Formats: sequence, structure tokens, C-alpha cells
Amino acid sequence: MKNNLRLPKIFGEGCVLQQGENTRIWGWGAPGSRVRILLREQRCTADLAFQRRRPDIVLPGTEEVCQPDDGHAGMMEDTVLFTAEAFCGADGRFETCFLKLAAGGPFVLELAGEDGQSLQVREVYVGDVFVCGGQSNMELPMRRVRVRFPEEFCAGGAPFILHIYKVTEHYDFDAPLTDHMQASWQAAVRENLEELSAFSYFFGKEIALQRGIPVGILNLSLGGTPVEAWTSREGLKDSPEYLKITDHFRDINFCKNLLAKKERQEQNWYDSLCRQEEERGKKEDWQPITLPCEFKDTLLADFCGSLLLRKKFMVSQEQAGRAGVLRFGTLVDSDEMFLNGVKIGETGYQYPPRRYPVPEGLLREGENTLEIRLICRYGTGRVTPGKALDIIWEDVCRDSWIPETERAAFKAKKTQTDAMRTEDVHPARIALDGAWEYRILAASEPAPEQVFLNRTPTGLYNGMVAPCQPYTVSAAVWYQGESNDSHPADYAKLLGGMIFDWRRGFRNRELPFVVVQLPNCGVDIAPGDAWPRIREAQLLAERIPYVAVTVNLDLGEDNDLHPLNKKAVAQRAALAVRSLVYREDVCWQGPRLQAVSRQGNSVRLTFRQGGCPADPGHAAGCCRVFLRESGASERENPRLFELAGSDGVYYPAEVEIDGNIVRLRSGQVKEPCAVRYAWADAPGKYLLYGENGLCAAPFSVRPGAQHS
Repeated sequence: MKNNLRLPKIFGEGCVLQQGENTRIWGWGAPGSRVRILLREQRCTADLAFQRRRPDIVLPGTEEVCQPDDGHAGMMEDTVLFTAEAFCGADGRFETCFLKLAAGGPFVLELAGEDGQSLQVREVYVGDVFVCGGQSNMELPMRRVRVRFPEEFCAGGAPFILHIYKVTEHYDFDAPLTDHMQASWQAAVRENLEELSAFSYFFGKEIALQRGIPVGILNLSLGGTPVEAWTSREGLKDSPEYLKITDHFRDINFCKNLLAKKERQEQNWYDSLCRQEEERGKKEDWQPITLPCEFKDTLLADFCGSLLLRKKFMVSQEQAGRAGVLRFGTLVDSDEMFLNGVKIGETGYQYPPRRYPVPEGLLREGENTLEIRLICRYGTGRVTPGKALDIIWEDVCRDSWIPETERAAFKAKKTQTDAMRTEDVHPARIALDGAWEYRILAASEPAPEQVFLNRTPTGLYNGMVAPCQPYTVSAAVWYQGESNDSHPADYAKLLGGMIFDWRRGFRNRELPFVVVQLPNCGVDIAPGDAWPRIREAQLLAERIPYVAVTVNLDLGEDNDLHPLNKKAVAQRAALAVRSLVYREDVCWQGPRLQAVSRQGNSVRLTFRQGGCPADPGHAAGCCRVFLRESGASERENPRLFELAGSDGVYYPAEVEIDGNIVRLRSGQVKEPCAVRYAWADAPGKYLLYGENGLCAAPFSVRPGAQHS
């Protein structure tokens, strides 16, 4: 007999159930039948991280290791923790609740139908569950930040229970799905670490260590996606212009024809490049160029097509033959790299950092040649300034660029040479910046505009968010906004709509939300003040109850849309969760603007300590603020505070700080009508900080405004 008793994928092996709440369990069985659900302790050895309800980990700031409860060492006796019954409806769906489970595990989730059918899920834990949603900076895997955090890989992952529910991209424009097409729980251990979301990993790690309980993360993220793609039709009811877009894509034939048309256009464009390259042959019409650089500052300004970059460099006898890695920052748009005529790597789009292994024996003594076939799609080509361009040899454990399959061979070779190595004889790197030459292979019109159906409103909500609901979670963290910078005026309404939408779907009208405000960035951004306006819209979300916004202006990279320091960003979000969810007495944010007033030709700003618990004594508290840059004087003009008169033209302001009071004046503005702070994509190194080491949020206001 066919077993039609099943659970959605989210209740798979390794899942984490929410503690202390009515934890919803749902699935499908024979229509009209009764299903019995129970949670029991899993037979296991005492050396697992969690037994029953006590963690076997060392908590921060202590030397005590929590051991399993007495009488539970070795093989555990079966103990049923909770039972429930549910009836399947006409569609076969059932739903029930476990009431306020206590943290612990591993457990076994068992289902039994009255017709004798059964189902068992092992390695189930109970702890705190969080949703981590957004686009590429939320999705960014640990392998991309390995160079920054090698210790995480050396340690082999997390020494505690952290599981991340990884959902594969899927969109649907017709209706919300009832289950994910492809998804699974993954433990944060060595074999899984490289592909786990870096933010989710560091955030979950911080919570697990702070609370001493299992943590589950539902990672709902995909690069290049706007907020409206993660929102349901109900959530977009106040933005009908976005729903009109979706209506076109509900026609499957329309989608197929559109994709086929774009694929043909893309292939024709690329084929044209290849034909031109073949016709042109190997003409030696090389031109000089200095790398790294923005092509807009060279003779290649607005160039679309393909070109060849070439550099000849010298290799010493000691360097010859050694395996290493070529680091080449990021390029716009796609590349193929050849070292001495051998292809060593390729990347199909601009964002991933280029780190290509140099095989043993490829570098030769004397002159070597590096060639790069670079395709520039839209006239915005570059070899990104500020990135390392070199060949390096470093310790295997400290560097992530060596693939797992090559690590043993690399380490063996390194061991053989380290005994004789000195920095004088074996320089740590071969520099590849400076003088290069290029020749054009093929010139063209800009590439056809690409179509990404996953960016269409409602699609990702239906395919990735809806199947998670109504899984019981404790809070949500949202890290997104980059892909909405073309319409920043809409973002406040769209973000608010999504927050209420998710709260409705997760059946918690007070579901805490932490919004990660965009950090500083100076590349690949829409012109104008789009990012400051997105940050402003994100901050406005705090007007919604149970929403916190973390400020990260000092955690970005001016030359990279994907900064590596996801650990610090995640820790700030975790700090906000400690206040918002766990009601801990912690300050999770820097100074907050409280009042603005004009005094003659100057403006007075009053700040309070932000991000404190909802306590009158804290909320009204003052704080000392100061401008900070390593090695810089506070008296230097930071050029981050600006004043404007009635003409709306902003000028840098002179800054005077006294405790929590900041006074501004400008000789070019006699009657200030507006003031702004850090109103730029990448505002610079000078920022306003509080005594807790966190910076103030950017703002643009008029004197007389009052702020909470």
C-alpha cells in the first residue's frame, strides 16, 4: 500500500524546533484519517553536543562544561516528551502543536497513521529558530570569506549545535507552494561549512554561544533580488503597480517565450564577438594600460566587447615550479585567465573574487606571461582598484583559495620547501599590478539586457517563503536593499509591507524583525543618493513595533558590493536580537538623533544613546559622542556633516562636539534650513560614534524636527 503519510521538507533530519512556544507540526496523510505525532529522545551516546536539555559546550566566560543529566550517559532509554493527535482534512493536510518544548536534543519525531503507516525523522533538536532573509550579502557563502576568517575552517566548523535550512532557488507566480522543491537542513560542520551562508553562520554561532541552546536558521536568500520578490500578493496590495508586473508572468507561455527570446539575443551577441575575434586574428596592436583601474578613466571608456590584457613578469629560480594562487580582485564583467598559455580559471560575472590555483610546475624561471580575455558587457569595464593583483604562497590553513582536492599536494610541496625558505630567497608574492598592455579582440554594442524571473514580485515568496510558513520561529533578520536602489522612494512602503506580510504568514503579529542597514559601498551603485535613501527607508522601519535596525556604515568596503566582514555585521544583528527577543539589558546601537534646532547661523544636534531596552531611564539617557578615525584628530573637518540654505545646496559644516551635543556652522550657509550626516554611498572613514563603539545612523533633516 502506498504510504501517503509525509511531512514537508522543513521537518527533515537535523531540523530545529522552536522552544517555549506552541510549535506547529503539519503534513499530509490519508484524507479523513487520524495521525498520532510524538517526540521522543533519540538513543545516542553521551558525547553528542546536546543530551536532553543541557549543552555539552563551554559557554563564553566560563570554564564549566555542562554534562548530560545523571543517568543518561551511554545509551539513552526511550522517553516520550510530547504526543499529539491530528485529523487529515479532505485535502489530506493535518496540523497540530507541541506545547512549549524545552531546548535540547537529539530527538526523534515520529508519525503514525491509523492505517498502520508511519514516518520517522531523527536528529531533531529544540532551540531557537530564526529566519535570515535577503539577497546576495545574506546568501554569500563561507568560502567567499574564508580568507578573512580562516580560523573557522581550521576549527572544522561550529563546536555547538547550529543547523541551517538551505533552500534552493525556486519561484512561482501562480500561487504559494506548500513545500519546497529542494531544501535540507545542514549542520555547521567542516564538510558543509564552505557553502553555508556566512551571515547565518556567524549570527547563529553568536546566539548559540550566548544562550547555550541549539539554533536553527531558515536561510531564505538569493542574490540580486528586490524586496517585492519576497512578498506575497496580499503584502503588495498597497503597491498595485508591482502586482501588474507579476500578472504578466503568471502566463507560463509568456515566461517561456521571453526567456527563449533573451537566450537567442544573448547567444547572437556572444557569437558575434567570437566571429570578430576569429576575423581579427592575432594582430599585434597592443596598447599600454596601468592596472588596476576603472576603464572609464582610460581609452577604453564606454568600451563594449572583448579584449585581451597581457603582462610579462619575471620569476626567480626559487619561485619557479611552485604551486600557489593567482589573486586578481574583481573584474567587470567575465574573464578567462591563461598563465603561460594554460587556462587556470574563469568566472562568468563580475562579483566573485578571482582566486585561481597556480598548478605546480607552471611557473618557469625567467619571463612568464599572464593573459586575460575580458568581456565588457555594458561599457563599465574595470579591474577593480584597491584589490590585490599578485601570485602568493602562504600557509595552507590561513588561506582559502586552495581547493580541498589540491590541499594535500600543496601542503606536501610546502613542507619540502619550507625548511630552506627565507623571505629574501622566496618572496611571499609576485606583484602583478602596474604596467600592462591590451588589444581589442572585438567591439560591439552593449550586451542585451538580461532577464531574471526571480526578481519578479511575489515569485520567491511563493516558491521559498510560503513553504516555511507556518513554521514557528522566534525572529527574522533581513539583509537586503541593494537591488531596490533604482526606486528608493518605494522602499519604505515595500519593506513595511513585507514585514507585516511575513508576520501574517508566520502567524505572529509581533514577530521581532532586525533590519540590517546597508553598509558603505562605492561601486556598482545607481547614481545619485539612492543608497542613503535606502538606508533612511530602512531606519523608518523602526516605527513599526518590534523592529530594530542595525547600523553598519563602518563595515563595508568602498570597492566591493560584498564586504567580507560578515562576522561583525552578524554580531550587531545578534546584539539587537538579545535586546529585542531576549530582553537583555544591552545597548545594540550607536547614538540616535533626538532633536535638531537652529541657533542663528548654526545648527544644534542633540543625541541620545540608541538601541537600549524600552526603559525610561535608558531611553532618555544622554551619551557622549565623538568623531573617530584611527590616528585622526577630532578637530579635523570630517566633511560628513553638511548644511544647506533655502537654495538646497549643501556645504561641509564645521563641527564642534560637547558631550552629546553637536554644533554645526558653515561660512557658506548664513541661514541653515537643512542638515545631513553621512549622506553618501561610501561616506568616508570619519563617523560619529558613541561610547559603546557603534556609529550613528545617517540622516537628512530640517531644524525643529524631533526624533524618538
